[in-house]
Amino acid sequence: MELKSCSIKESVIRNYELTKYINNIQDIKQFYSKEYDRKYDVYIIKSNEVEYVLKSNKNSYEGNVIKLLKKSGINFIPEIKCGFECDDKNWLLMDKIDAIKIEERHLEQIMDCLSDLHLKFRLINNAVRYPNFKSWNSIEINLDLFSDIELTLSDKQWVVYSNKRLEDSFTTIIHNDMITLNILASEDSVSIIDWEYAMYAPYILDLGRLFGDFNKKEKWIEPKLHKILLDRYYSNIVAGGIDINREEFNLDLLCAKLYNYLCIVYSHKKNSWEESDWYFQNLNEMKEIIRVLNNNKL
Repeated sequence: MELKSCSIKESVIRNYELTKYINNIQDIKQFYSKEYDRKYDVYIIKSNEVEYVLKSNKNSYEGNVIKLLKKSGINFIPEIKCGFECDDKNWLLMDKIDAIKIEERHLEQIMDCLSDLHLKFRLINNAVRYPNFKSWNSIEINLDLFSDIELTLSDKQWVVYSNKRLEDSFTTIIHNDMITLNILASEDSVSIIDWEYAMYAPYILDLGRLFGDFNKKEKWIEPKLHKILLDRYYSNIVAGGIDINREEFNLDLLCAKLYNYLCIVYSHKKNSWEESDWYFQNLNEMKEIIRVLNNNKL
């Protein structure tokens, strides 16, 4: 990720809420990914030798999520200085975190953070959910679009089984975009950023994304670290009262990964997107998980 010099509309810069913290702008830069050739609506603003993060969203959902989590004692999230609406967008001003390269110890901390989040907000006996919080619904996948992939009847049955198993797993608040791009590490702590997709959903989807998804050609987390990190998360949730054995947990993870790959492949089919190397990576992983499910006859 790079930072490129840019400008922001005067109507935003002169907003009353923002000027409480920023009154002498020295520099403005925007986050840009050269790898994906994409600009992000996230900026670094320097004022009076202090740097802040300014982020724009379509609505106030992310800000409300962060405030709720913070009020509930979740501390591994950004610190919001202020939020305001301007030019049909919602803006969040947050403290800037001086991030360093993510190491194994930081990923271990992330396992603690995720297990804390999932345990704190798990729904027990149809408990009341926080209002205005999004809820997960398994996407209805038209398997007819997979005709060129040659899925057998048994393959399709395992897809249905996998989705049903996710629906039956315990529901909690998840981040829902859990990749290492959304993790910031410092010397002694970690933070998880970008909460605009957070929702009530099967707990395991965060792990299915983090351990299954690809950053271009490679997994976001080195495969050699998977077992160590998953052992830590599993031990945490069992200690926290989740009644699940390791075989069931592994099966939940397998189903979550399958759901992740299935959604990516399905989106390509449905929208007629170009079938890139990334697409075929996800397609092959999807096929492999279905093969494992078939062979194990779980």
